[in-house]
Amino acid sequence: MPKLKWSQYIPHDPTPKQLKALQSDNNELLFGGALGGGKSDFLLMCALQYMDVPGYASAVFRKSLTDLKLPGALLSRARDWLQPFVKSRDNPSGTVTYIPGEHTYYFKTTNPDGTPGAPASLSFCYIGDANIKDRYQSAEFQTICFDEISQWDTPNDYKFMTTRLRKNVCKIHGKNRDGSANYVEGCAQCDLKKMAPTRLRAATNPGGRGGAWLKKRYQIVPDPELYPDKREAIQAIMKNVRVPFIGTHPSRAFVPSYIDDNPFLDQMQYKEFLDELDPHLRSELRDGNWEARADSRFKREWARYYNIYDDAYSVGSVMSPLSKFKYLFMTVDPAGTSKKGMVDQQVQSNPRPPSHTVISTWGVTADNDLFWVDMVRFRDEIPVVVDEIARVYAKFKPKYVKIEANGVGLGVSQYVMKLGIPVKKLFKGSDKLENSTAAQLLMRAGKVWLPDNAAWIDECEDEVFAWTGLPNEQDDIVDTLSDAAAEIGPLADTLDKDTAESIKPKFSVDSRNMIRNPGLLSGSPMAKLTQTAFFGKVSKTHIDRQTS
Repeated sequence: MPKLKWSQYIPHDPTPKQLKALQSDNNELLFGGALGGGKSDFLLMCALQYMDVPGYASAVFRKSLTDLKLPGALLSRARDWLQPFVKSRDNPSGTVTYIPGEHTYYFKTTNPDGTPGAPASLSFCYIGDANIKDRYQSAEFQTICFDEISQWDTPNDYKFMTTRLRKNVCKIHGKNRDGSANYVEGCAQCDLKKMAPTRLRAATNPGGRGGAWLKKRYQIVPDPELYPDKREAIQAIMKNVRVPFIGTHPSRAFVPSYIDDNPFLDQMQYKEFLDELDPHLRSELRDGNWEARADSRFKREWARYYNIYDDAYSVGSVMSPLSKFKYLFMTVDPAGTSKKGMVDQQVQSNPRPPSHTVISTWGVTADNDLFWVDMVRFRDEIPVVVDEIARVYAKFKPKYVKIEANGVGLGVSQYVMKLGIPVKKLFKGSDKLENSTAAQLLMRAGKVWLPDNAAWIDECEDEVFAWTGLPNEQDDIVDTLSDAAAEIGPLADTLDKDTAESIKPKFSVDSRNMIRNPGLLSGSPMAKLTQTAFFGKVSKTHIDRQTS
């Protein structure tokens, strides 16, 4: 570990976990993962470490100005730490000046030759309703901290601020032609500024609106030394076992910290407070559980599990062929890529993650239970989407394929129909939360089964059990689940009357599009269809008109 750089402006020693994070030389680091782990103090320590370096600039971000000004939040805590150093009538020799209108502290510095240096600064920033690119387009910082980063729906703001990290430049030797700092050996100012790092630091608890992208960005998983199989960790969590999580990304560090790691808290009182919380929220905030989501619409304990094989499935010790299902069907949530990016029904200005095409295959039992047999998720151009639907259809031979026909899906459904595949077009509104009601109730009733041994199960569960229905979340997999559950509504005779009534389909299905057209499924289906379009059986103009 490198030697720790300290500052007179930090009033107490770091905890062991804070010390570990402060000594890290990773460009990106996420700290916390549980309530009471000392996250706010850690960020403030990071921001203040180099306030003796001339021109050094730190920034701490919160989602809103209100968040910044909360009692005990970072702005209030900084005031407590720095008040003894603030220049005033009673303290004329103070080395710190605070400008309230800027929410910024300025610190006196000294150059290596003893002359006054450019002031260092600590700014408290917020996003508010403004576009972060407009507000901070020309800003330059050496340390950027995000407090409660999981409040951000997407990583867009976080990623943009990485472009605002700049090395502190020597005033004598300036920059190289490529814009990098020009450090000259033997120059005291260069040596001073070179040792001050550029870094991005963030702190949060698990969950929240941005929990999913943070988990993915830092590759946070149950400790593989204790739980080589993630399924074992999830089963332990469901038995209220505290499972440790670690970050596995090769260059982005995750340092978990818990109540027990913070000696400055009344731990007994804090734990009593946490014990009163909802079990899911308690698992997040007390245990640092990244697999829980207190506000998720689908709960892990609702799901039932089975094992899937090439042409069979097993529930417990009972093995059955896939042909034992009453019938199979597919649901497709299509998205297409182009040279200009995603082509789907989303508004281009919506900062949600890129859409994927998801193709799910389902089996329905005699008791009208819904078995998730297969799932494929990918991003590609529309011809590849059509070919993949045809491949999955040929493999499972389902009764029909239900395709969301909004936006790009209309063209996909028309192309698939021309291959001789029975298609049920689905036109639905944009309220995905309402659309998911049938799936939520069906899963809560214990009638949705997931394949415990499928290669894609982790990817599926990561989305389904983290989904809250907020507009900027990834929801392509959830959409196929919602569409499938709607098919079970009219058949749910084993549910109580009120539940069965509430899960009937809420979508408009065009029954006229349950059409079988003769077609070939060998070779590349889309290629054959395209060939037909150019050689007379179907006019190219007609196809273009259908897909526009």
